[in-house]
Amino acid sequence: MVYFGGMIVVISKAWNTFKHLDKIVQIAKQTPNVKHWLPTKESKFINNYKGDIPKNLIIRLSGSFIDGKAPIFKNTSTVVSNKKNATCKAINGKCLTCSDCWDSSIKNISYLNH
Repeated sequence: MVYFGGMIVVISKAWNTFKHLDKIVQIAKQTPNVKHWLPTKESKFINNYKGDIPKNLIIRLSGSFIDGKAPIFKNTSTVVSNKKNATCKAINGKCLTCSDCWDSSIKNISYLNH
């Protein structure tokens, strides 16, 4: 995990169990004043998770292909090859003052492929 100005990004390429997801959920529940962001392609675990996801944990289900459609989920992310289609405001991979990824009201974030 990475702490980023009052927010936490869960960084893990290899989580693939309900037990691991539940640990992430429990950490978010125990830190209600911290926003957590979990980008993932693990749709089978996210869609079949039986527990409650706290409001301070934003799970973004990631698309599988560059310029592909967003998955069907509340919050998603996609990767695009054309800069004009990117909604992510990061500059050289740095968020700076942007926190859109942690904003549950934003349905999809499109990142520029790099």
